[in-house]
Amino acid sequence: MLHRLRLGFDCPIFKTMLGNTVEIDETFIGGKNKNRHWNKKVPHSQGRNWKDKIPVLGIIQRNGNLIAEVVPNTKQNTLVSIIKVNVKKGSNLYSDEWYRHSDLYKDYNHQIVNHSAKQYVNGDVSTNTIESAWAPFKRSVYGIYHLISKKHAQKYVDEFTLRFNTRKNDTQERFDLVLSSLIGKRMTYQQLIN
Repeated sequence: MLHRLRLGFDCPIFKTMLGNTVEIDETFIGGKNKNRHWNKKVPHSQGRNWKDKIPVLGIIQRNGNLIAEVVPNTKQNTLVSIIKVNVKKGSNLYSDEWYRHSDLYKDYNHQIVNHSAKQYVNGDVSTNTIESAWAPFKRSVYGIYHLISKKHAQKYVDEFTLRFNTRKNDTQERFDLVLSSLIGKRMTYQQLIN
């Protein structure tokens, strides 16, 4: 039943182009390798390795909506193409140092903060908004779901995105939005278990 509801959490009204001031960052779903039981450890999976984790790209407009998408990897080509589809050209685009060698500067006012050098704010440039959006997402994964499979990860990300984007709405408005998003959609049991 919950998966059928999550089908409605993918609301097209939140998939509009973001503009003005936009922050981008990625996060990884999955526990730390060092905290795993010895027979569950994955060799050579440190840092930005997505071998045993699920990478998620987040794009948020300051004082606006969040777009989050499970991505196959965190390579520049993969992430930059998604950013260009979702962010209006000419926008202020703030990121961490991962994007310093990308060509985002051609289409955006792209500025970075260097987290590896302990720089988190540089004037108006920061990724604090997207980082604060990841915090409740991580708490829900660790505290409620405990484990999210790669197969269903996007559905959980859609649920979180809906919750985040409707955080100022009351329960009835949220309920109506999810119901209206389900019109014309159907998930059979066979589709769910495939």
